[in-house]
Amino acid sequence: MSTARSAEDKQRIDGCGEDSDRVSRRQRGGDRGTENEQKGACLGITPLLSSHNTNLESIKETAVVAIDWLETAGVIEWDTSEESELRDEVCRLYTTAAEMNHEEPIVLNGMQCLIQPTGLGRGRQSRMTYRITCGKTTLAFSLRENATRQNSNLVITIPGESCLLYGGLVMRDWAHQVIEDLGGVVDDEWVRRIDVCVDLPGVDASELLLPLCNVGQYISTVTKGATHFDKTGLTGFTIGSRDRLQLQIYNKLREAMTKNDAAYFEAMLQKRWKDLPKCATRVELRIGRGWICQWNQDRADDVIDNLGSLVRHILLNERRVFFKLLAEMPDRKNKHQSRCEILPLWSEISQVLVQDSGKDGLELTKIERGQISLGRAYKCIRSMLSKAAAIRGETISGLGDAIKQLQSLEQLNDGTDEQWREVWLKKQREIGLPVEAEEFPFGKNSSAGSEETDLAW
Repeated sequence: MSTARSAEDKQRIDGCGEDSDRVSRRQRGGDRGTENEQKGACLGITPLLSSHNTNLESIKETAVVAIDWLETAGVIEWDTSEESELRDEVCRLYTTAAEMNHEEPIVLNGMQCLIQPTGLGRGRQSRMTYRITCGKTTLAFSLRENATRQNSNLVITIPGESCLLYGGLVMRDWAHQVIEDLGGVVDDEWVRRIDVCVDLPGVDASELLLPLCNVGQYISTVTKGATHFDKTGLTGFTIGSRDRLQLQIYNKLREAMTKNDAAYFEAMLQKRWKDLPKCATRVELRIGRGWICQWNQDRADDVIDNLGSLVRHILLNERRVFFKLLAEMPDRKNKHQSRCEILPLWSEISQVLVQDSGKDGLELTKIERGQISLGRAYKCIRSMLSKAAAIRGETISGLGDAIKQLQSLEQLNDGTDEQWREVWLKKQREIGLPVEAEEFPFGKNSSAGSEETDLAW
């Protein structure tokens, strides 16, 4: 189960609340009668425009950091020893929905929900029989017991709209409570995807950030990014891969207005901007499972509570930074990129993201991939030898047959003892174990003896 958090903590990282998001109302003013104001009026919103904002101190006061997407998977331990009327009701409504191919309404933990006629998961994915939606949030699970990380029975997906309207952590706690009401306990939960963003009202990306991205005035562990245009000019920039790390910089005011969603726009005004700004930028960092799974700290509570540590490792890592904008064009020809100073505005944005994302003190430790389970190694060898025997029309009924099969395969592939030793030495080095000393035909280690050799330098 997730650890209990105060309402203030949820509001801070969810980007909700008047005090927790550190956003003070700016003085109303600036130009009126622009296209932005007219679109806002069409949505039923008529606040005044804010002046253009490039002051770094002002950015600290107005920036809002929040989780903008949260997707987790997990293992539910079901208590089947006691009957659950709610669980029976969910099963009954799902059967009806599947037969009629139509959503069935239900109220769960005080929220109006829909039980979908189809589940979740296909192919090699874990199959979730039940899929319940609450707005844009999806809670999918199965009632099978003995679930594992390889065959999980829980998926929670909270997209950007739900994170904005209700808060990502609030909706995750709602999902956990529903599971508990159904007679289950989330025993293990890990992050599949988490997006953290910073909204910057008054900052014009098309003037201050995107032109630098367009000409390559940045350094990154990724070789190439994509700049986005429309008839008005530069609108955004994307770099990275969706399954590992991806960073986006874009015109959030334009994106919010083109949605034609009054509720979404009103939520942006109240929780992120506080007024209708003249311009607004969002910097969004997407952290995918492909990046998270390399660390020991992948449990959902660890990632969420220490999100600041993850963001620091990605954006402020002195040895290997994922992305940073520079104050001048780097000299890539002579490989002098590291000598360039970071753009002050980008430095401030990165610091705000780290400071407001969560705790920043966790030391990330990588999983030692070389230390595989001995049981898993045995099963793999047994499976491969059995398959080879089946292909060749031979039988393995015990360890003796398996050894004969391995010897036969070695002869068939011209294997040698030296090949076995070379592979063994390679694996020793990979997992960091000491390898016995080897002789070299020169210097003090030569077979000529221990006498020192006079060398002319």
